[in-house]
Amino acid sequence: MILFIIFVLNFRLCLHFSSGTSSLVSSALFAVHPVHTEAVNGVVGRAELLSAVAFLCALLYYIHNRYQHKTNAWQECGVTSVLAVLGLLCKEQALTVLAVCCIYEIMSPKNQRRVQGIRYLMLGRVSPWLRDKLLRVSLLMTAALGALYLRCKIMGPKIVPSFSRFDNPAAASATPVRQLTYNYLLSVNAWLLLFPCNLCCDWTMSSIPLITGFWDARNLATVAFYAFILFAARTIFRLEEDARMSLVMSLSLLILPFLPASNFFFPVGFVVAERVLYIPSMGFCMILAQGWSILWEKRACKQLAAVGILFLLAVHVLKTIRRNEDWRTEYTLYSSALSVNQRNAKLFNNMGRVLESLDKHEESLTYYNEAIRIQADDVRGYLNLGRVFTHLRRYDEAEDTYLKAKSLFLDPEETREREVRVTPNHLQLFLNLAFLISRNDSRLEEADALYREAITLRSDFTNAYLNRGDVLLKMNRTKEAEAMYQRALEFDDSNPDLYFNLGIVLMDQGRNVEALELFNKALYIEPDHEKSLEFSAVLIHESGMSRHQNLARDRLERIVDRGKETDRVYMRLGLMALDSKDFANAERCFKKALMKKPDSREALFNLALLLSEQHRHKEALSFLEQLLRHHPGHINGLILLADINVNHLKNLDVAEECYKKVLKIDPVNQKALHNLCVLHFERQDFAMAERCLSHTLSLHPTVPYIRQHLQVVRNILKQGSDSVFGHMAASHPVS
Repeated sequence: MILFIIFVLNFRLCLHFSSGTSSLVSSALFAVHPVHTEAVNGVVGRAELLSAVAFLCALLYYIHNRYQHKTNAWQECGVTSVLAVLGLLCKEQALTVLAVCCIYEIMSPKNQRRVQGIRYLMLGRVSPWLRDKLLRVSLLMTAALGALYLRCKIMGPKIVPSFSRFDNPAAASATPVRQLTYNYLLSVNAWLLLFPCNLCCDWTMSSIPLITGFWDARNLATVAFYAFILFAARTIFRLEEDARMSLVMSLSLLILPFLPASNFFFPVGFVVAERVLYIPSMGFCMILAQGWSILWEKRACKQLAAVGILFLLAVHVLKTIRRNEDWRTEYTLYSSALSVNQRNAKLFNNMGRVLESLDKHEESLTYYNEAIRIQADDVRGYLNLGRVFTHLRRYDEAEDTYLKAKSLFLDPEETREREVRVTPNHLQLFLNLAFLISRNDSRLEEADALYREAITLRSDFTNAYLNRGDVLLKMNRTKEAEAMYQRALEFDDSNPDLYFNLGIVLMDQGRNVEALELFNKALYIEPDHEKSLEFSAVLIHESGMSRHQNLARDRLERIVDRGKETDRVYMRLGLMALDSKDFANAERCFKKALMKKPDSREALFNLALLLSEQHRHKEALSFLEQLLRHHPGHINGLILLADINVNHLKNLDVAEECYKKVLKIDPVNQKALHNLCVLHFERQDFAMAERCLSHTLSLHPTVPYIRQHLQVVRNILKQGSDSVFGHMAASHPVS
């Protein structure tokens, strides 16, 4: 829909300066020009389309009302300025419509009024006609300057965004390389409009090599471009008024909207960008249509003009269709770009990322290595390569890759001396390398040193504080970890992860109320922050905050409702259900936890224990078997299995085997030692039971029932096996 609106507006604009046929040709060329595919298909290009609508509306309004005498200068310039500012909100180049209106105002006098103005000047007076023109130009320029001032005010001290030298290498080059390259890029953009054959979605980095001297042959293209501009300017003065006005407006539309992207006023973050040619291409198509109309008006060339324009339109249509296919997926987009541009390391990195997303990690390595070969001093290639090596568990190669990238950085002191601004993307290297190293607990100090180095390079690098805090927690330096999170909050107090991590630190220190407040702050910033929802619920449940139990349950259920539930969430819901004696719901939650994680030791044990307490021993045995198959050394599971065999199945041999397995893992386990003694008692081997209980009592002298049971056995041995003075029962495990 927006494309149709732009087509109609462009056609109406052309009608102001050309015949109907010429306007139709110009609009048709503009509609099918292949260079527009980036602006139309790319999400970023939507700004170009919206700014084009505002640009055309402003220009058409001004031209239409200029000589209607229905409005005054203030109203016409005011409405035009408002439309220009609306376009500015989408894209800066929309503001250049005010300059185009000024050109129109200056170049479109009425002949009669011009003569009248000259007479007034000869009399030493300023005519009303000239005063009106000066007022309009002044109003338009004032509006433009005011809009620029407000934009700078909103942007703050950083008026122009900072870009790396890889985005626009010429901007970081010295004189005369910078000037020669900037001027050559004008001819490159003109060539894309004239012959849009080799189009590419990204022209940054080394896509277009720098012009390092005056003897570079490409300077001829620059000379040819300026020669055309001079020829067009000279032609203006030879044409009749209507034709002159048409050519002036065409050149204005071609040149003025392109100026913000020309690098002449400030460096931009690209070498060439096809999307910024969207509005300038209107002027280009108008110039082509004017040249075509000259041929069309000549009888001898009429057929040639018709065939030529139809052929050009057909070629453009086919190329546009082909480019639309290129933009269908990221894979086809970067494949087409690499077929045109082999000098851009960014394209190889992007292609590698696409292959990564398709789980073609080995293939992505080829592209990342090629990116590093082309741009060996760009950290991004190393970051991508190291990430893939890490995913493939080739940790040594990943570490070597990150270390190579790290060698590209200046020392912190040298960085400060040169006032080098290191970007967060590049500093991600330190995080990746430190994370890789921190997998080995013996190298946590190395990881900590890397985080400290990253903080030295960029004191406001929040992620470095966040990750360093995590490492300090592993090193049991909780106070320092707390300080790291507090420091990070000074730079970014809207990061829910920081509040969450700080809450974990306070939770470990037993400062539960403060921890809960921090979890709540994280949830205030991001209501669906899953970790804060889960851990705040865990904190409420485990700390016995009875007033907030429903809140804890609601938070866990919110995670479930969002489809982000884990086995831990269902486990906690199951434990809460147990506390409220809702055994059916607890069983359901434990089983859902097992669906998420079939080998969950907590879910398997608690479900078996619940079923055992409900006297559903066969079902309990099934889950205990699963538990011990996945976790053979689960002590409570072995004890529960032994209990069921002793008390319900009367299978003492299996129970004895379970207790012995426990004692191999934990030789002083009180329950296993005592219950093994009970087995000897059940078998009426009182001598063995007495020795067993004596040994157990020596290990656990403060447990009263062991002493009592030992006394019972000794009484039996003293008075005979037929005299039983007490009853011994196996103790039951608890969850």
